[in-house]
Amino acid sequence: MILHLPPEAPALLRVAAATALGLHIAGGAIGIGSGAAAFVFRKGSRAHAIAGKVFVASMLLMAGIGAAVSPFLPQRANVVMGLFVCYLVLTGWLTIRRRNARPEGFEFAPIFVGLAAALIGIVFGLQALNSPGGLLDGDGPWAYWVLAGLPMLALVGDVNIIRKGGVFGAARMTRHLWRMGVALLIATFSLFLGQPKVFPPTLRGTPLLFVPVITVLAVVIYWLVRVRMSRRRSISDVPRPEPLPT
Repeated sequence: MILHLPPEAPALLRVAAATALGLHIAGGAIGIGSGAAAFVFRKGSRAHAIAGKVFVASMLLMAGIGAAVSPFLPQRANVVMGLFVCYLVLTGWLTIRRRNARPEGFEFAPIFVGLAAALIGIVFGLQALNSPGGLLDGDGPWAYWVLAGLPMLALVGDVNIIRKGGVFGAARMTRHLWRMGVALLIATFSLFLGQPKVFPPTLRGTPLLFVPVITVLAVVIYWLVRVRMSRRRSISDVPRPEPLPT
């Protein structure tokens, strides 16, 4: 994310652009580090809670700045992705913050962030479809519509939670894990594969840049499977009633 300003741009605008870039990079780096730490630390421990709070704050900073400045680059696809990451982080955090994870009051706000991401993606896709070359910022309409489909799928889960009155047990932990995990995966992908120019020339274009992304994906899948297996074990441990004598 680099804002290209003309030479005659005011000094204040240049400082603002440099500050936004610095905060965006710092937020992404801290988010990836704290997200990795949250997966390493024991779940429920104080260290895990602190790492999780740092992850939420830094990811919101990174994604929020990215979504705000992307139209000026122009990279409007990143508006959708930035809002989607904010939505995932907020709903993932609120899921574990509340015992039943049922949105109430101000907690409905993140749902509207996800809805905004989906609607903006649809609008950008229509703009690309109606443009002379069929592209918007180099992307076709289907690229925007696929991005819009990601928050729409996640919103289905929110509707189910509201309908059921909350989410509990392993389902609650699964919701927290996959939303935080996908946000971390997007940030890792964006840094290591989306911005290879920030790495030394010897690493650019090498398979080594895929290692962090594959590692995050593997860890997220591992924890999701582990939570699901623990749920199955807990169900199987429930004593079954003895059959009535005949």
